[in-house]
Amino acid sequence: MSARIRPMTGADVPAVLAIERAVFTTPWSAESFLAEVAQPESREWVVAESGAGVEGYAGLMFVGDEAHVMNLAVDERARHAGLGVALVAHLLDAAAARGARRVTLEVRASNAAAIGLYRLAGLSSVGVRPGYYADVGEDASIMWTEDLDGELMRERRAALRERAERALELFRPPVHAAPDPIADAPDTDLILAIET
Repeated sequence: MSARIRPMTGADVPAVLAIERAVFTTPWSAESFLAEVAQPESREWVVAESGAGVEGYAGLMFVGDEAHVMNLAVDERARHAGLGVALVAHLLDAAAARGARRVTLEVRASNAAAIGLYRLAGLSSVGVRPGYYADVGEDASIMWTEDLDGELMRERRAALRERAERALELFRPPVHAAPDPIADAPDTDLILAIET
């Protein structure tokens, strides 16, 4: 089995919302995602999908010759399998295809994994937005790419695309554990009867 990146549709929003709520402390609403998907002329929203369903998603907003990463998340059970790389690679290629010269985003200053992913993709930290994440007053690191059509970013995008293609080809959906009726039961006393 493998995974693929495809355009997000309104039908994907329930699965996207489940990931969004599990990953973010201040999740977007279903209405926000539906509004984003309804603007294909200025947005690019995609999902990473396997035979098990939606495993992750990402979106871009285009403003002039710039693209802004709006949101990106991978289901916690599907992490460390290259889907984040595949989503970022897709976003960078989509930005270049639509004529964007540079890509920017904000990321929690404490999110080392995401910052590492974005650095791998060629984004650099250029500043800080103090208190950007209002839920805890955390700063955001502002990241930008170099010119997407410059030699450095063309090479970076090609290498990232190759890595993403391998990850999608080799992706195996996470094994979802069967429900445990005891562990999943409400807090109650468990009484065992043993016949002797």
